[in-house]
Amino acid sequence: MAAELPPQCRLALPLETPDSFPVDLLNHLATVLSDHQLAASKLDFEFTETSLAVDSEILIYSLAALRDAGAGLVLSGFGMGLTSLSLLRDRSFSGLLTAVKLDRHLFHHDDPAHLQAGQSIARAVVQLGKDFGLNTRAEGVDTPETLHFLQSIGCQEGRGNSLGRPQSLMDFLTDQKPARSAARKRKRTS
Repeated sequence: MAAELPPQCRLALPLETPDSFPVDLLNHLATVLSDHQLAASKLDFEFTETSLAVDSEILIYSLAALRDAGAGLVLSGFGMGLTSLSLLRDRSFSGLLTAVKLDRHLFHHDDPAHLQAGQSIARAVVQLGKDFGLNTRAEGVDTPETLHFLQSIGCQEGRGNSLGRPQSLMDFLTDQKPARSAARKRKRTS
């Protein structure tokens, strides 16, 4: 099923702690990918800042192994809690991050002053992402205004109701088949 995803789509797998890595991570990952005919580049492993802050050999080895297998490594929920810019710098420069995901709370607030402050932080993080060679994405893209703001600051990816309603993987794949079939027909006739 996952192998049928359109080229621009990836599966995001949240991991809370380094303890959740199996000891035989690479073997396990290779088996799962093979069983489901899925390329590692279709996977994004999402980590909270707390889980990435752990300075352990197991974490560093596991992140490097996932990266080397082609999987994406995403710092998720950036801007939600206490944030360490040095952690973002260190993990990205060592190649242990491929993306940063902005938390929805940065651009959803009833108080205009808080909203403006959150947008300033989002703008700065997107620029840091560019400077560090990281992909930037946002969650909570639920209004046209939020989508416009994120596009205007150069955020590359997003998730939210303005981009599509939540649906099961089966429904998504079913919805994609007519579009892909039409694209193939157009390609053959060109």
